[in-house]
Amino acid sequence: MGLGRVKLGHSGFSQRVKLIKEKVSFSNAGENVAYCDDLELDELARKVVQGWIKSPGHRKNLLGDYTHCTIGLFKTFADRWYFTQILIKS
Repeated sequence: MGLGRVKLGHSGFSQRVKLIKEKVSFSNAGENVAYCDDLELDELARKVVQGWIKSPGHRKNLLGDYTHCTIGLFKTFADRWYFTQILIKS
């Protein structure tokens, strides 16, 4: 893995928060992670967000008291998409 990269998944959340905190000051952070097999990008995004809405823990993050959000995407050679949503409160 390259410098500044951590594995995708909730197990790397504390590492991601630490890397973000080196650049941005914030008081709270949350994360949503998902993966999906290859679809058209608009359909894929809708499916991922609907999955987060239906999941109590992910929905809690979506509705949480956060001020900023970023979403990262990664597509594997096997046509699987991975999504990470980081939410922070500044």
